[in-house]
Amino acid sequence: MSGSSSPWSPSPFCRTWASPWPRGWPLSLLLTALAGAGSAYTLGLDQWLVRAVPEELRGRAMTLLTAGLMTVQGVGMALAGVAAEFAGVTAAVTGAGVLGAVCCAALAWEARRARGTEGRDGADRHMTDG
Repeated sequence: MSGSSSPWSPSPFCRTWASPWPRGWPLSLLLTALAGAGSAYTLGLDQWLVRAVPEELRGRAMTLLTAGLMTVQGVGMALAGVAAEFAGVTAAVTGAGVLGAVCCAALAWEARRARGTEGRDGADRHMTDG
């Protein structure tokens, strides 16, 4: 049968057998899972917000937090696209990674500083409130 377009037929453009899966798909899948796991930072962020906001305002505060995160993420993607147009994709991705690492380090430093002034879990404050 000539002209067959089976994914397992030899590709005219390379000397290897064509596959229905790209060669890099396992690495892509792993990196996608890792990136998804990276979004777990919102769990800690939610916890801080719940502790800091009075109970009657928590629903509004969580709505504002969620809307703000979505907005900032969208703006970040738009800015990354602009950066990629002017500086190239490699520079834009590298810059985003460096900026993200710096932001995470700054937030971790602030969290440790705040934890040091409050006590390990805030129990010292609650014990004296009576």
